[in-house]
Amino acid sequence: QEAALLQRLSGLEGFVGYDKWQIVPMEDETGFDIYLLSPYRSTLERHFRQGPMTHLGAVNLGLDLCSALSLCRQSGYLYADLKPSNIYVSEKKEYRIGDIGFVPLDALKYTTLPTKYRSCYTAPELHDPMAALNFTGCQTSSASERCR
Repeated sequence: QEAALLQRLSGLEGFVGYDKWQIVPMEDETGFDIYLLSPYRSTLERHFRQGPMTHLGAVNLGLDLCSALSLCRQSGYLYADLKPSNIYVSEKKEYRIGDIGFVPLDALKYTTLPTKYRSCYTAPELHDPMAALNFTGCQTSSASERCR
């Protein structure tokens, strides 16, 4: 479901999807192995290893990611695995999110962000297990409509 969602979002600015994916049940364990296929893409992590980022690059990174995360939230999801290895740099120096890690906003209505999605890149307020999800960043088409 997440790979299909990423594929739909890749039609919008800020995301890049997979060409194909395959889900295979594990033979010896409960669960599934997920294989994701895409062409080679340069990650932000690799980009940082090649040299320092310019001030303009940092501004563009912030703008591109804020735009993508806003579209994600408007679609009813929170992207919870944002880190340099999941951000891709296009040839035009545009930054795109390109990995699974989506959590439906409805799933966070009565609970906090699961621990497995927390990292050193997670917003500080999401590390508080008693904090509620902040919906103020959502844009809606009418004042009476709430974020989903």
